[in-house]
Amino acid sequence: MSLELNKKALLYYLSSHAGVSYENLEERLNLSKHSVKLLIEGLLYSYDHIFSIQEQGGKLSLHIFDDTAFKTLVIEDLLLSTDLNSFHKRQAIFFKMLLETDDYLSADSIAEALGISRRSLSRDINRMKEVLQTYCLQLESKSGVGIKIVGEELHKRLLYLYEIMDYLEPETGLPQELLDTYMDFMESQHFPIDVERTFLATLNITVLRREHALKDNVLTWFTSQDKLDLPSIFYEILAYFLGREVTAAERAFLTFPMQIGLLASEIGRPDILTMAEDVLSLTVQEFGISLDIEESALILQRHLVYMLNRSVMKWQFTEISLREQLIQSSFSKVVSQFFVDRIVERTGLNISDKEVVLLAAWMELLLARKSKPLIAKVAVITQSGQSFSYLVDHQIRQIFNSDIQLDFLDFVNHPPYEELNRTYDLIFTDNLLYSQELFQPFLSLSLVTKENQAEREALERTVLGRKIQMYCQVETVRFDETKSYEANLRILLDQLVEKGLIPQEVVEKLKQKEQAHPAISDNGYAFPHLTDVSLEQICIVVLEQDQLQLESRIGTPIRDFILLFVPSELDDFNQDLLFNIFDNTFRMKETLRIKQRLGLENCGKK
Repeated sequence: MSLELNKKALLYYLSSHAGVSYENLEERLNLSKHSVKLLIEGLLYSYDHIFSIQEQGGKLSLHIFDDTAFKTLVIEDLLLSTDLNSFHKRQAIFFKMLLETDDYLSADSIAEALGISRRSLSRDINRMKEVLQTYCLQLESKSGVGIKIVGEELHKRLLYLYEIMDYLEPETGLPQELLDTYMDFMESQHFPIDVERTFLATLNITVLRREHALKDNVLTWFTSQDKLDLPSIFYEILAYFLGREVTAAERAFLTFPMQIGLLASEIGRPDILTMAEDVLSLTVQEFGISLDIEESALILQRHLVYMLNRSVMKWQFTEISLREQLIQSSFSKVVSQFFVDRIVERTGLNISDKEVVLLAAWMELLLARKSKPLIAKVAVITQSGQSFSYLVDHQIRQIFNSDIQLDFLDFVNHPPYEELNRTYDLIFTDNLLYSQELFQPFLSLSLVTKENQAEREALERTVLGRKIQMYCQVETVRFDETKSYEANLRILLDQLVEKGLIPQEVVEKLKQKEQAHPAISDNGYAFPHLTDVSLEQICIVVLEQDQLQLESRIGTPIRDFILLFVPSELDDFNQDLLFNIFDNTFRMKETLRIKQRLGLENCGKK
């Protein structure tokens, strides 16, 4: 799956180079710089006990703390997707063995291959039956003979694609001529790594299952985009090795990694448009809302086509970011759930719950347009990148009008919501989808309301905190409340020097600066800080204590504390990060502690 493959490729590349620029990583992974940063952030969030990734002078370097754990992570664990339970590896081997033969396999031979007992295999099989049911497949067993998987060929191929390829290293048994053609096509298209690998998997599966042709018309809702079809020479070579013609269904199966939502083409489907109108009519009646049914159905048409394509191919979203919770109880989510349930009734498709979150974004826009027909200024608070912003710009102008003022604001650095509400007619935030199956940005917005502003601010601080811990040196300190503030500061500075985090001359500069003009505010907030050319990275020190009762030598009460060391030269990214740190430090309400303002609540806690 795309997320784990990109993580693996990134770690491989960093581990084989002393220093790597973002430009090299962007070219290597076919990702934007923003996506690379998010990828690194996710890795450090999960595996900072195994390695660290440091940025200096625009170059990234990998520092491994545990060689054995790192090797296991890259070679094995990242192939287990985000679930590191070894059951999934056993399940993948089990399905692979059964799909590679048309005959029955004895339970003893399977248990031996998995290295487990017959009793353990029986327990595993009970869980595996539930997985097979989601693919409309069953296990057929004969006493004294063995077991095999029975069901439609498409469902077997999807099982192979989603439950095997991401847990086992692929064994490329393709004829060289076919593999060469595949490589030539990939080099000309410049697809992302995840698309390349999934396409290679569909090709492998087609060759592996060549004795079982996919019947035509099995992909009822699949809408092929001819511009992304394979060259005719590819099908000719494939047909030669299959010993038969490649069916239309197999062409659809082969190319669907490239087809699902990758090409922003206009799709006209009268049947889907009619269904959208019917379901919208029911939705309007159910909730008493006011929507222009025909116009709204026309706007929703392409999204529904892609949603149905994904659902036919069991394209399940596995994760959406923390901000998914922001719309769980929103009205648009309720409306979206009703809409999806009616689509399920009409199509018989199994649609992912995460699709409801995506559709809720469209409902937010449609409902907002109807409630406020005269929209002049819209703000979108986002950190999803340029491609997402382009998508949102296009759709919002389509839904409202082409002349509106549309401003994109940074997710962790924007004016207070109270100010935004005075400036803009509507405010949206992106839900920032993370998923192992997502090949491109999806429209995923939710409307900011007065009721959810506090929760949004808390999540924005969480995002800032993760960025701070990734790109800055973050330390915690516990002050001795029996000593003065000045004495505690001296002890802290000596500890930082002893750890090698800052040189002694920087400490002396800060001591002189504090002696001349102590950085203490009237409300008992101490914020000593220094900028120096010898520093290489932003260094932040915050208190471990949630409450502090301390005084300076002259009796000034100290209730909160942050120490900042800042390099003289910062690139644009770190400059923005520093501004976010200052902004959240001094702008947030005084009722919040420094660690809360910066999203570092758990920093220092065991």
